[in-house]
Amino acid sequence: MNVERCVFCGKPATKLCDFPMGYTGIIFDLPKEEKTFDYKGNDITAEQLVTCSRPMCNECATEFHGMDFCPHCIEEMKEIINTRLIKSSRQRNYLKNQVRRGK
Repeated sequence: MNVERCVFCGKPATKLCDFPMGYTGIIFDLPKEEKTFDYKGNDITAEQLVTCSRPMCNECATEFHGMDFCPHCIEEMKEIINTRLIKSSRQRNYLKNQVRRGK
């Protein structure tokens, strides 16, 4: 049997990275109860969300608000937090602490 490996350390992969990369762009008129969240002003379902999906092991994954992010995407998130995309210093500090603690 071919076991998928963590792309960061080579151990058996147990998770895929959930970091959002975009969405398919196909937005259907779904009943409100089926819509899961707002992404860039569009109500989309989880099936429409495109994620990083890098395979990784438990040790390389960082849980953040119920999602698992790979080391590469955690660095991306830190970059986003440190740029002007997040203008409020209060928001920036909150997110930095959340990423640091792996919440």
